Amino acid sequence: MVSLAGIVASRLLGATLRVEAPWFGNFDVLRCDGRGVLFAMWHGPHFPVLWAYRGHGIHVMTSPSADGEMLTRVLGSLGYRCFRGSSGRGGQRAMIAMARAVRGGSDVAVAVDGPRGPRYEAKAGILLLAKLTGAWIVPVAGGLRRFMQFNSWDHYRLPMPLTRAVVLIGEPLAVARDACDQQLERHRQWLGRHLWDLQTEADRRAGCDRPIEKEIVEHRQ
Repeated sequence: MVSLAGIVASRLLGATLRVEAPWFGNFDVLRCDGRGVLFAMWHGPHFPVLWAYRGHGIHVMTSPSADGEMLTRVLGSLGYRCFRGSSGRGGQRAMIAMARAVRGGSDVAVAVDGPRGPRYEAKAGILLLAKLTGAWIVPVAGGLRRFMQFNSWDHYRLPMPLTRAVVLIGEPLAVARDACDQQLERHRQWLGRHLWDLQTEADRRAGCDRPIEKEIVEHRQ
């Protein structure tokens, strides 16, 4: 019943949003040799991104916890395909499954500061996946004009009905198959900074009443 309520609520709420987002077909140019692309986003403000690109069969990883089970059902109702795993439980199996999906031509979305933070700090998992598969990483951010912010580790943003949402796509990143640890670390820092800037701009264009910029500045310090 809880998951059913979540499915209904997500679909009803999403249907009221006024979304501005790039056409999904724009990413075809990055699908090299039949491989999919890797979408990189932050955990907390991802609702408008997942709503904008629903129905395209994108793969995502969800937690093996009870909360993850509910999220899996909600995302499944929006046309996403879910891998169950985290950095602590089933993560390696999920990584292998995601690599297979990308090589098979499917796209994968990764919340790069998940599953438990620190908030707005990119982790290396998506870089290793890109190195393994040769897929492009595409940073993506979603801004909301009005939202309810939860007191959770990721400061999850739930949009208010009828609000404006803006989805932005950043500069794609390629990771060489022979990239060393130092190169991966430089890529990780670049991805974090780029997502910070992209999220700030998405908030600005949406007319956000509580932009993420202040949080990011405090995090950088």
